[in-house]
Amino acid sequence: MVSVGGEICVKCKGRLWCGRKKCPILERIRLSREVEVPWEFVGKGTGFGLVGWKAYPKVRIAPLEQLDRVFYYDPPSWTSLSLEEVVENRVRSVGAWVERKVEEARDPDYQVIEIQDAVMSVKPVDLETSLAKRPSKPRFDPVLEPVGPTAPAKSLSLASDPKIPRALYKVAEDEVRAEEGVMEVYRKFDVYKASQMLALGLLGIEKRFVPTRWAITAVDSMVGERLRREVLKYPELDAFYLFHSSLFDNHFYIIFLPSPWMYEIIEVWGALWAKTRVITQDYEMRRRKRYAGNVGGSYYAARLAVLEKLKDMKRQAGVLILREVREGYYAPVGVWQVRENVRKALREKGEKFESLEEVLARIRLRTPLQELLSRSKILRFFREQKRILNYYP
Repeated sequence: MVSVGGEICVKCKGRLWCGRKKCPILERIRLSREVEVPWEFVGKGTGFGLVGWKAYPKVRIAPLEQLDRVFYYDPPSWTSLSLEEVVENRVRSVGAWVERKVEEARDPDYQVIEIQDAVMSVKPVDLETSLAKRPSKPRFDPVLEPVGPTAPAKSLSLASDPKIPRALYKVAEDEVRAEEGVMEVYRKFDVYKASQMLALGLLGIEKRFVPTRWAITAVDSMVGERLRREVLKYPELDAFYLFHSSLFDNHFYIIFLPSPWMYEIIEVWGALWAKTRVITQDYEMRRRKRYAGNVGGSYYAARLAVLEKLKDMKRQAGVLILREVREGYYAPVGVWQVRENVRKALREKGEKFESLEEVLARIRLRTPLQELLSRSKILRFFREQKRILNYYP
């Protein structure tokens, strides 16, 4: 496997000199040509509603539908799929959108209610859809998930009954702050249903539509902050732990340090769209935060997974995550894969060590480890901090 992009792709022309089974560039072209959408159809809802952000405070709201398959919005189950399968299913999801002002969530019209019910349903529903214009071609982006064909909806209505749990109806109708609603949905369902309900204007007292990309990070941040407050009540770990996971050529090493809560993520990008290797990082400590947004939504997604693990362990710790994104990750599929990759690593028992040096000796990355560790703020703090036991013989 060699790095791709630029000169090698021009010379190769799809002959797989990079060592892959499929050419990422040709796969994108193939998928773009294969997806044909009729003007009128009955689609199978995926349980995902996309709220766009480009025209904010006006937003485009679209329930994603499948024409020839069932692909329900359940990211934890997608970890068993290949990257190609995830990309293909996303590209084949059709979005027939309606445009609304964000404050119109307080008094939704019939079409919006139909979309909300389709997304709250815990099983796929049928949607009768008529398009007002020819849909756009699938779009690939260096940062966002692949987006299938989209078009304005001429009409949109449910063609089968949704299955909506009473608990979801209740939290949508309750006059509670958005954060309380998010926590209620997270506890009874999951973080994914919570972000969907927040995006579609179903949570909060002064309800508003929230662009999906903002809602996902907001929910990760809200839930993570609640978990952090609880974790701070627990005693510190008494040893070092190392966890590892790899998914879609994203490689994670997660180090737990015997210290008060602090957290840092360092990412190395060497994927298809990166002409050179890019290293980003963000961190926080117990009483001092420094989040500059360099890492983006994956910072909060990984942080949530880490805090869930510490809550289960009833311990607090310092946490350093090293993420190396390699060439096989040719199309980003969203921060859900970061969250599930870290969760996957932390479901394992992990390796226990007595020293930091033993931990570091077990890490296998292409990037020189010292190059990453020299950037780490929390490792420097951990090594330099004086503890009360240092003053006793």
